[in-house]
Amino acid sequence: GFDTFFGLYLGAQGYYSHNNSGSFDFREDFHNETGHFTSRIRLDLEGKYNTDLFTHRAVSLISEHDSAKPLFMYLSYTAPHGPIEVPLSEMYKYTSHMEPGCPDIRMKYAAMVSIMDRGIGEVVDALEQHGMRDDTLIVFSSDNGGVFGG
Repeated sequence: GFDTFFGLYLGAQGYYSHNNSGSFDFREDFHNETGHFTSRIRLDLEGKYNTDLFTHRAVSLISEHDSAKPLFMYLSYTAPHGPIEVPLSEMYKYTSHMEPGCPDIRMKYAAMVSIMDRGIGEVVDALEQHGMRDDTLIVFSSDNGGVFGG
């Protein structure tokens, strides 16, 4: 099993609300200092963007890890996956690459991929800064393939 978990138990949740079917579901699971399993619902993260939360957590774990020991991290971004939500400040960065009249969903999707790409870059930079990159295998995978009509 894993030593820690940070994320969602359910899928297709709001990127800010962390809600699916009316239930808040952003969790942090770990074994506390006495070894007991602890699961916390992180209400304090409501309103914060999922992709950024996952990136910051991954960078933090890498920074705190003893680089002389092996590390297995499974970083599973929810982007780009519905619901299609992005910070407004990111949404219009790709208008020059879109056809006139392009639907907003296409710009949002491009922004979601870009934010995830930036996060992956931050994780790789953290591995480099802590002398772990040369001994790291990074695997990219997608659960659904491309979005039809996106």
